[in-house]
Amino acid sequence: MTQYSIKFIFTTWSIKELLNLYNRGHLDLSPSYQRNTIWSMAAQRRLISTIKSGYPLPNFFVHKRDKNNYEMVDGQQRSRSILAYSLGDLRDEDGQILSPHVKSSAQAKDFMRYFEEYKLNVCIIDQGVDQRDIENFYVLVNSSGLRLNAPELRKAGYSDTRVLKLATFLANSAEFESLRLFTERSSDRMNDIDFVSELLAFLQYGFSDKKEKVDELYEKDINSEEEDKLKKDLFEVLKLINNFEKIAPIFKTRFKQKNDFYTLFAFIYLNKRLPKEAFEYFYKTLLALSSHIRPYQEMCEPLREYALNCVSQSNSKNARDRRHQFFQDLFLNKDSIPNKTQLAIAEYFKFEKNKFEKNWGFLLLPLEKLNLVNDNSGVA
Repeated sequence: MTQYSIKFIFTTWSIKELLNLYNRGHLDLSPSYQRNTIWSMAAQRRLISTIKSGYPLPNFFVHKRDKNNYEMVDGQQRSRSILAYSLGDLRDEDGQILSPHVKSSAQAKDFMRYFEEYKLNVCIIDQGVDQRDIENFYVLVNSSGLRLNAPELRKAGYSDTRVLKLATFLANSAEFESLRLFTERSSDRMNDIDFVSELLAFLQYGFSDKKEKVDELYEKDINSEEEDKLKKDLFEVLKLINNFEKIAPIFKTRFKQKNDFYTLFAFIYLNKRLPKEAFEYFYKTLLALSSHIRPYQEMCEPLREYALNCVSQSNSKNARDRRHQFFQDLFLNKDSIPNKTQLAIAEYFKFEKNKFEKNWGFLLLPLEKLNLVNDNSGVA
């Protein structure tokens, strides 16, 4: 997009004109690059109060597709709030709701006239503008202030990519949603899709700094063969993780946190040939250790270091590598004697070296000893 390449026409629309265009199907509020509907009820009510007070709203930017059809480039949230209020689906801050009865009452006659005639400042982008320039413009006007977050900007910039469509599909899949990692509000801001994109970047590139490889994944996009493999790999890991729900639902554990889940996901993927019984044993071990994993843990350095790598530069390749190494030390020791990490945990939990167990070819911490220790003191 070159400077001054977009032509603008500044005008005003009444709320009635806006609603008429939408109701006749001539105004698209959800072009592919737009974010989800994310305004809270309080924010919507404040907007209606602004209108009722007679204060102006920020410019609405619309793209003229042809003679009679438009798409909302910037102003979707405001438009949906106005639409909801006009339909009687939203109460204002005074508790008023525009039900059919209220709209037709004599008392509301003057207000309805005022509301419908309220003027919106509209900037119409010329219909000759290329669609890619429109998407770039959308990113530009939403790149400052508390407007679009990173995944919403990514959606705007890569709306037609195969990888975004895959990440969206996976984030909305039953296998992922059943883990309940994200609240509805967080999902509305596309944070679930953003996290799935991180998992896809790991499957594609291995451990990396988050921003670098997620951005690279979107910039390069993926082909159909890569899409099929990524989908297969991710579902294979999610199936194993969903098996843990019968032990303890993920959303009730520390592994709901993104950094912990990422580490668990990566470890399972890199060792997915192990039997599911082994992963269940590993998961029970992690649950027993969870309450002892703290940044201020002074009695066990490996537990402290893992916790610190979850909170300090946690999305860096270094932190991710070190968290993975912790998992490897815990679970993949093929020697006949405990390693340094295992010995430190044994000392913390106060059991002898001969209490370690050999299963699936690995020397493992004994679950019964871990579960005997008080969560707060670390003393049996």
